[in-house]
Amino acid sequence: MPASMNSLVGTLLRPTPNCGICTEPFSDSHAPISLPCSHIVGHACMKKWLLSSQRNRNTCPYCRQTVFPQLDDNKKSNSNTPHRAVESRRRASADSNDTEIWKALCSQDAETIHKFMIGIWAGITKLFDSHTRNLHQQQQKQTSKSHRRSPAGTTSPSTPYSDTLPSSPVFTTSALLQTALLPALSNMPPTSPFKDAHNLILAIWNSLSRRSTSIPGVAIPLLRLTRLMASSSSTLPRWLTSIPRINTLFWSANASLSPPSSSLLHDEQISWSHITTASLLDSPRYFPLLHLYVVLISQSLVSCSPSFPFTVPEKEILHTCTRRIGGEWEGRPGREFKDRLVLVYRELRRWQVDLGYASLRGKGEEESVVRGLWGVAAWGKGGGLGGTTGGMSGISNAASAGRRVSISVAGGRKGSVVTEQLYR
Repeated sequence: MPASMNSLVGTLLRPTPNCGICTEPFSDSHAPISLPCSHIVGHACMKKWLLSSQRNRNTCPYCRQTVFPQLDDNKKSNSNTPHRAVESRRRASADSNDTEIWKALCSQDAETIHKFMIGIWAGITKLFDSHTRNLHQQQQKQTSKSHRRSPAGTTSPSTPYSDTLPSSPVFTTSALLQTALLPALSNMPPTSPFKDAHNLILAIWNSLSRRSTSIPGVAIPLLRLTRLMASSSSTLPRWLTSIPRINTLFWSANASLSPPSSSLLHDEQISWSHITTASLLDSPRYFPLLHLYVVLISQSLVSCSPSFPFTVPEKEILHTCTRRIGGEWEGRPGREFKDRLVLVYRELRRWQVDLGYASLRGKGEEESVVRGLWGVAAWGKGGGLGGTTGGMSGISNAASAGRRVSISVAGGRKGSVVTEQLYR
């Protein structure tokens, strides 16, 4: 069946929230502009690029299309065919080198990858602790000012206690590079491909004066991994970040966007379209990202005591699962995905809070549970299970009975049935 316009718009037509040059979010002081080739970049960043001493400064940083054709310097450069051929071969050689390093990184054993990611977590912890201290100091200053302004004999109203998850701070590219990624790479053995990646990224960053600039090549998937870990820092307990299986899941989720078989490393960021595609259970490519997403939802139930003892409102569920978790991801989830997400969340909450079972922690056998949750949610949304949480009793019954159970789940295609094995 051909895809509908609504589904294509919801999954493929994504906004551009960040500048492609510095990767920082657009704002009033960092306005976006559209180049003649239709690429979107920050006005200040593009102005700096055009006024630099780079030979190709009069071109788009993405596709090298000329920005101002009326300028002579770029025309002369374009007319120099032999030089262009040499430059083209040089770029192809650089891309090939980056790709080979990324393939070598992905071929490392789980223990080596775990050691590398422990180094990233250490840097993220420093950034997060520094952010928390600064926030605490600001709150103390505000409290002190409010007390000074209060009349004698009165006190300022206290902030009501909230047990909802705090949002993860958004760190700059420079902060992630300098405090987390580069130190983690530098601590790896000298003969490892991680050290090769460190030397390559550091050389490019130094050539860019260590500014918050987009770094091409092997830095793309490694920075994306670091951002994914940083955005999860307020949801995952710190002890869980020291477990190898969790770090393996983070690595696999990030690598699904840049498979080792790719000939080029594209600047593709995590998008809600990836999660939506994986939740349909039709393609295995992005399933590790979906597994990690469900683990984060499960951990959010551990980190926060339930504010609503009976039924969590849909608005609160969507705020937790699409803003506090995944708030930095590109695009927005569609309505159909949100409907299934609410069912998945409520079933997880019933499993953990009501029945008292352990949260999901990245174990391999959880893959069947994740598939079962989304498969049953798709069926429940279509009315096949007769309601929301009440109709999804199969998973909870399997858990409460403490035995292995087979559940037949409608796969969303006519005549197809997916059988999932759920374990306690």
